[in-house]
Amino acid sequence: MKLDREIACDSAVLHSLDKQCYKEYGNTIIHFVDRFSRPKFITLEQPLNGSKKQVKKRIESIASFTTESRQWRRKSIFIFLFLGVLVAIQIPLFSVMAYDDERYDFDGKRTMYEDLSKYFAGYEGSFVLYDLQADQYRIYNKRKSTLRVSPNSTYKIYSALFALESNIITSENSTMKWNGKQFPYDTWNKNQNLSTAMKSSVSWYF
Repeated sequence: MKLDREIACDSAVLHSLDKQCYKEYGNTIIHFVDRFSRPKFITLEQPLNGSKKQVKKRIESIASFTTESRQWRRKSIFIFLFLGVLVAIQIPLFSVMAYDDERYDFDGKRTMYEDLSKYFAGYEGSFVLYDLQADQYRIYNKRKSTLRVSPNSTYKIYSALFALESNIITSENSTMKWNGKQFPYDTWNKNQNLSTAMKSSVSWYF
């Protein structure tokens, strides 16, 4: 970062100088480095000049410096405008990607609310059932039902049901062997069947 800053500074200076002065400017830097690299100036030299490699890079940049032609400047302006337009076109897409919709809106025409509070005694929750044949949602607790939350381990219930219905596992034969990988929970570090995997919420099983 320091080197880039110094090269940018050199470029700004060279733009303000006549071409015949480029060499003098480079020699001035070399003279400065030579003078202030002596022991009594070492503390001053370090923050101003950096390493020899960095100084060499600066001198090389000065030696190869050329001002931009009008054609190159026009190309630069065109590229900048093109990128600006490209970014402007993408803004709606970025806005959609950044949009955090925390709630889901049910279709009011296909929604029926029910009072199931007696089944939730002592708990604050919601219930949503979609009736495929009637194309209708039956919902308890409207406020809670529309709030998006992470499913966390509830997916394991459906994964297990899918495996059972597809005969990937059966109630009599659901054992999977542990591959020996150590997990942070001791109950995960052994062979599992559907019952033990459900009990300990064993992610690798599902």
